[in-house]
Amino acid sequence: MEQNSFRELFKDCSLSKSEGAFLSDKSYKFDTLFFVSNYILEYYSDSETFNKVDHRQECCRYIEETFNLKQNSSVCINYFTEVLNLLEFSNVVMKVGRSAYKLIDKEMLSFISSSFENSYIFLFMLTYYTFKNDGILDLYFTYKKQQNKGIKKELLSNLEIVLCQKSHREIKVNSAWSKMITKYPIIVLGYYYEDYYISRMFNIDNIKITLRHLSMNNAGTRTPSDLIKNNLYLTRLDELYIKTSIKKFLNDTI
Repeated sequence: MEQNSFRELFKDCSLSKSEGAFLSDKSYKFDTLFFVSNYILEYYSDSETFNKVDHRQECCRYIEETFNLKQNSSVCINYFTEVLNLLEFSNVVMKVGRSAYKLIDKEMLSFISSSFENSYIFLFMLTYYTFKNDGILDLYFTYKKQQNKGIKKELLSNLEIVLCQKSHREIKVNSAWSKMITKYPIIVLGYYYEDYYISRMFNIDNIKITLRHLSMNNAGTRTPSDLIKNNLYLTRLDELYIKTSIKKFLNDTI
């Protein structure tokens, strides 16, 4: 995968874009993106379109088994919905019906599906270029470089206002939704840039963001106490590969 591949694919990605959706509760987690993309890619090998409604039961069963969720959980289909929205937003798939999607960039979907590391890299590059396209990168880097927690929190609130203004949706500032749409990209970018973790209320932690913060498959996340998360991969992630790859894709400009 080349830097130009990301730049070209994401050239129209903006918070003002109405097709699909930017990062959301489940789609900003690299393992959700990885597992759902793998399922979709396998399906596309035998069909030109993927319809989540026609395969709702199979999709939910797959999510329940992958993330050890309660059976018949109402949130299962949301894993697919949010990832498909993200893939549509990023021009990997195109919506061709109420719940049907056509694959338009098999190379990128294959890249995402090839490893957990590449799934995170995709999320980072998408967030980076979306912020760049919307003229938000400078504001983000000002926030990132600030070490004073009080000032940093003020800058985070400024980012929240800008993100709400840029969004094609009407989002009230200082709402639960506005906090979430600010937190998601900050966490995605923050892992690579070794920034501090933030809570939903913009409290800035003393610990740096880790890949566990970007994983949906963690203990305590909708899993019954008698089930154990199948997340050994979290201990085997090649973080050096992630960092060197992103640095190469950004052409060492940051």
